[in-house]
Amino acid sequence: MFGTFDQWKTDPSAAFAHTISADFNHHRHMSGGVAVLFRRKFGKPIDADYVDDNLTCQKIEAGAVVYSLVTKSNYNGKPKIVDYDSAFMQLTEDFKRRRLRTLVCSPMGCV
Repeated sequence: MFGTFDQWKTDPSAAFAHTISADFNHHRHMSGGVAVLFRRKFGKPIDADYVDDNLTCQKIEAGAVVYSLVTKSNYNGKPKIVDYDSAFMQLTEDFKRRRLRTLVCSPMGCV
């Protein structure tokens, strides 16, 4: 996955996306799955990165952006379909608004 990150991170028309929990200040936040790779490569999002209720966006200095779809309240909780629906709608709107062209993500969604 790091090779994929490196391939696209300098492209200003590209975005990465993954899912996370809303408990940003918890020490276990982004401690499992693909989120670990995103944390190691791009760091954790902060409250100021929220662009909507279920979506954060971090701008990579080199060009691309990193979307985090907030689909559950706690790191050990279960996501709800309504939160996925909302997050994906918000992602679609922001992606279009920024006129991005490429979305790089692994499969998302385990409800």
